[in-house]
Amino acid sequence: MRRRRVAAWPVDAAQEVCVDRFQICRIVDANLNRAGEALREIEDAARFGLNAASLARRAKELRHRLDSTPAMLGLTLEVLAASRDAQGDVGRPEANSVVTPRHGVRDVVAAAFKRLQQALRCLEEYSKVLRPGTDPGFEAMRYASYSLEKDLLRRLMPRPAIESARLYLLLIPGVLSGSDADTALRLALEGGVDLVQIRDKGRSDQELLRLAGGWRARCADAGIPCLINDRVDVACALGADGVHLGAEDLPLEQARAIVGSEKILGSTAHSLEEALAGQHGGADYLGFGTMFPTGTKPGLEVRGLEEIEKLSGRVNLPVFAIGGITLENLPQLLERGVRRVAVSAGILRAEDIRRAAEDFKKKLLGYPL
Repeated sequence: MRRRRVAAWPVDAAQEVCVDRFQICRIVDANLNRAGEALREIEDAARFGLNAASLARRAKELRHRLDSTPAMLGLTLEVLAASRDAQGDVGRPEANSVVTPRHGVRDVVAAAFKRLQQALRCLEEYSKVLRPGTDPGFEAMRYASYSLEKDLLRRLMPRPAIESARLYLLLIPGVLSGSDADTALRLALEGGVDLVQIRDKGRSDQELLRLAGGWRARCADAGIPCLINDRVDVACALGADGVHLGAEDLPLEQARAIVGSEKILGSTAHSLEEALAGQHGGADYLGFGTMFPTGTKPGLEVRGLEEIEKLSGRVNLPVFAIGGITLENLPQLLERGVRRVAVSAGILRAEDIRRAAEDFKKKLLGYPL
């Protein structure tokens, strides 16, 4: 018996366009969901994980921009939902057993950004077929996500120099009594200081650049980060590892825009409110005080011992207690849970600078972070 040939089902141009539109709607729906879910993960990491208001705001703005795109493509939420076929999806979880482990918030965020960027690229390409000549802004959103990714992952990336630091030296030449600043810095580095901040407000720009350049080089040779106090311009000119800013200095967000994402940015705080502002503004660490009466900044209200305990559970940045700290009063801080200190005269005015730094470090290391 001869088999009869069955003619292919006739499909006219209108039917073909309809089928193609349905397929594209399904792709668009999947990628809108994928991008929206990723942005929610990113926003929550910035909002709840880092308490970083500016980063959370940028993620939220992207999410809202994404929500406005279906209307630009002539699509309603009902049309998108109708194109969905969760049960028939060949990539549903039970059909796809590939599992990528997550070891922390950073892993979750890094994966979310990759999903977001891939989804945005798919949306960018398929939207050209769905509605030629219309630009819903997927490409602009993708590039905005690259910038947000860099800034957010930098905040989540462990900074060994900061995270493990205990002893922070404030190199203030005017505090020195028996030695020059270069010698004092060398001895303090040999004694085990973990960070150095150069604070010299009385110098001309040229003199500060010349002197601080040598001090920064000495820190670099020792593998210790060197920051500049107040002067963002000097920090950039020297290629310093970062800058420390007070309440009257350049705002943190503007400073970050200048120094870039790789530099360390420190902020001074005297209360919980100021500490939270520094955290939200993008600081990598806080200098918190004033703990005890100090000659370097006379007239400051001494309330650090009362205030620093309020930071527990609210501030997740490394916090260095500052202000009049000596080997004699250090135990008062250790008893209150302080594990990081910033010291100037307590080291620089010691008869044996190296030994003083060693003694500070030894006492601090006796308590876990």
